[in-house]
Amino acid sequence: MKLIYVIPMFFLLAACGEQRIDEKPADSYFSSVTDSISAESEKILFEDAKNQFYFPRYSPDGSKVFVTGNNYKGIWSYNIEDKKLLKLTGEEKSGYEYVSSKEGKTIYFIGAKFLDDIRRYDFALQSVNTENGTTTKLLSTRDRLSDLKLIDDSTLAFFFNDSLAFFSTTANKFTTLPESDFRITKIYGNKLFVYTKAGKTELTPFGEDNIIYADQSRKNDDLFYAAGKGLYKYSSSGEFMFLGDFQNAKYSPNGKMIAYTLEENDGLKTTNSDIYAAVIGTRIRSYKLTASENINEANPSWSPDGGSIIFNTTD
Repeated sequence: MKLIYVIPMFFLLAACGEQRIDEKPADSYFSSVTDSISAESEKILFEDAKNQFYFPRYSPDGSKVFVTGNNYKGIWSYNIEDKKLLKLTGEEKSGYEYVSSKEGKTIYFIGAKFLDDIRRYDFALQSVNTENGTTTKLLSTRDRLSDLKLIDDSTLAFFFNDSLAFFSTTANKFTTLPESDFRITKIYGNKLFVYTKAGKTELTPFGEDNIIYADQSRKNDDLFYAAGKGLYKYSSSGEFMFLGDFQNAKYSPNGKMIAYTLEENDGLKTTNSDIYAAVIGTRIRSYKLTASENINEANPSWSPDGGSIIFNTTD
């Protein structure tokens, strides 16, 4: 049983030499300087004795929370107002990389079914209605599909046999370059590829150290975790900034803060994990949000207004 928690956030601002508590949404905080972050005690949002849930994230309007199961099997939707949990799909690997439409009524995901007779996967791009769980198959192939992204509400991007492809959700077919600007990153071991309308750029920023993708802000700044090094911010201008040895990092909605975990391990497993938030500026200011004993908190994610952080436990 894994519990899904919410931490309501408070921000202490320094403005004109005075400090005050401001209860505006987080996107409006940064006309002043954030001087401190604090949080209420975490609250259990929901739990289920029959299922284990991981990687919670809010819907774009904040009315629902989406979660996946063990080994990314399945996607569920939890309605915060009526407290109802709806299973949207039980597809293998569907929870690994899925995206929500901007209004939150549709989720797009890639399912992967292993075919024992030929020892290969069958990949399927699918959509599911978050209100009733109705699923529609958009594309089925034995060629690998990966790195699903939402470009706009009618265009998806993904890698089809390791080549960037665009797919129209209205015409249900491959399409040409979208009119919308985009910035897509792809990782191959220690190599980083950045795709824009202008073309593709290849980088090897950390030598032989492998890269793990973390998150992208609305301003197209990326977070990358380099094995053996730590977390870096990669700006759209091409600059790398070291942030710290932070795990599971996620940008706040305005891209000026991150939520992350600091983990302790005994060489075999994680023995302790707590949630932190940090303000990213000319220096990094971090604030510890949880300090639970014998409970490992993981996979933090922000609410759309930046006013709370949701996460799951792993115990």
